[in-house]
Amino acid sequence: MEDDESLDFPTDRDLQLVMLGFVGTSEEQVDDMEAAISEDCVPEVEKCLQLPLDPNAGRFLSNSTRNVEIMQLLLEAEADPNGTATDEHWPPLCQAALQHELETVRCLLKAGACLEKSGLLGTPLCLAALAGDSEVLRFLLEARASIEAQTNAGATPLLLVTEGLRPKVSLNVASILVEAGAIVDSRDQLGRTPLWIASRRGHMKVVCLLLKAGARPSMRDMFGKTPFDAARGRKHVRRLLSNAKWSRAPHVKASSRPLEMVLPKCGALCPDAPGVNDKGDYRLNRPLLGFQFAGVLPASVRMLRVWKASGEELVAISGKELKTVRALKKQLQGYCGLPRFRQRLLLDGRNMEDDESLD
Repeated sequence: MEDDESLDFPTDRDLQLVMLGFVGTSEEQVDDMEAAISEDCVPEVEKCLQLPLDPNAGRFLSNSTRNVEIMQLLLEAEADPNGTATDEHWPPLCQAALQHELETVRCLLKAGACLEKSGLLGTPLCLAALAGDSEVLRFLLEARASIEAQTNAGATPLLLVTEGLRPKVSLNVASILVEAGAIVDSRDQLGRTPLWIASRRGHMKVVCLLLKAGARPSMRDMFGKTPFDAARGRKHVRRLLSNAKWSRAPHVKASSRPLEMVLPKCGALCPDAPGVNDKGDYRLNRPLLGFQFAGVLPASVRMLRVWKASGEELVAISGKELKTVRALKKQLQGYCGLPRFRQRLLLDGRNMEDDESLD
């Protein structure tokens, strides 16, 4: 019976259902199928699948990322949403992300495609960042794609964004990633950071964004060059980097203890209370990700410096960004990836509310 035939017939008729196996697929059939897909000929694709033709016999799914209707037919025929062995370098989801095909991305994820299946240029999130597509990027982040996924060269999505040639697009996508908690000082295999790349590209607003998020102008690549060196010929960027106040806070030597946040001596804080040193600084120790945070928050906060246990400075947060406890938590989330909802800031043993002032 044909698909469009009516089922309105006498009940005494004999109706049988037969399940067919896939036919042996020839090269000619594969070529016909790929031609139908490239020409967006939905009826011809359906005709090939009716043989039945194995939907995984070629790169059919990867070639259909620009036509959701054809892709749905292939997935209905049980095509693997992650592609075949021939799709190793370009999985369907990676292709859809690179081609700005949001509906195709939705379709593949609904069919069970792997969010972290990496191709030649990284995971789907890496490709969305490289393409500068904020809609696909947001959708993948909402689906919980890893924000610190790396390409074979060690580049994270944030670093790939700064490689873009369109400053406005790079700024928009970089803002989304920073807000989502991307590590601003991530390095690729050459030791370059997002700030290093943005400085070389001359993307002023992206440089400003990264500096405000805590990026360190002092970090060098494997050849010893800093972002300032990378900004050769970019006078405005060099001026911006020179004016960055990341290193102007008084030096605080890091010790071998775990997390240490040095809070000021406040009116309600007795100098004789436990945990207060002879200088009147209140010390709060708590392990966190193997890092040590050491900073001084005077009555008028200027800078919070973050140190690694080895003594290496990780980041310095401008006091202008630290008006409230919530602001401090967001800055620490942006650098460490620790959700602010899991952070607690204690002053004299009291949990500070998010809307409390740091003044």
